[in-house]
Amino acid sequence: MKNETKEKLEHLKWRVQNQAIRVKNFAAEKGGMLIDWVVDNPAEAIGLVTLGVSGLKASQSLVVSHRNNKERKRIEQTYYDPSTGFHWNLRRKANNNDRLEISRRKKMGQETGDILRDLRLI
Repeated sequence: MKNETKEKLEHLKWRVQNQAIRVKNFAAEKGGMLIDWVVDNPAEAIGLVTLGVSGLKASQSLVVSHRNNKERKRIEQTYYDPSTGFHWNLRRKANNNDRLEISRRKKMGQETGDILRDLRLI
């Protein structure tokens, strides 16, 4: 069993090394061709690079805006109770009146869960 596992690992190591050598050779060959093409066609190369950079910028801004929207929604849909260290998931966004009511009732000693249930936030 151990010899079989050792042989499999050796074979896998050999395949990975062989694949790395093939990728390196392919990149060297195609990279040389790319450099030759850029030298022969500088106007097209500039246009393609400009297009690629603008595409990357657009996709990056989409990812950032999605992440910001997701974070904003998470913040709006939760209420953090520092006394228990618990995040309450809300059914709807708590408005200013709700937050004032929560803080007023907490000062009176009422439990956070009861307050949120009374306000129909959870």
